[in-house]
Amino acid sequence: MNATPMGPGPDERRLLSAMEDELRLLGALRMTLGRMNQALTREDGDGVEEAVYASYRVMQTLTEAQRRRNSLVEIVELRLGTSSRGSAIRAAVSRLMECGETLDAEIRSRSLVLEDAIAAGTQGRAAQLMAASPESV
Repeated sequence: MNATPMGPGPDERRLLSAMEDELRLLGALRMTLGRMNQALTREDGDGVEEAVYASYRVMQTLTEAQRRRNSLVEIVELRLGTSSRGSAIRAAVSRLMECGETLDAEIRSRSLVLEDAIAAGTQGRAAQLMAASPESV
């Protein structure tokens, strides 16, 4: 007699959806940082400024999404524990963590490059704009 585990319940589906939302936001942030990099390369101060503010808005939305996910995690953990029904959630958490770690490494690397550019005085106004907005990188 083979029992099949039940699929995700409503709370689990909401949690999976919240994590997918976070993955989309991380992708949007990555694209915004790419636009920022292109603007820096062109020494386009206005483009950098736009990308800085866009990344700030995405990160604010991401913070709210993370709060939502954390609340849902608490609910789901209480109900699931270590059951097999949690495998989809564990896989989603793994994807989310991997994406976040990759993006974190990119941000750290970009920050180091910008610091070097500012110190060398090679990026003009674009680098100064980035230095003035540390909360956005």
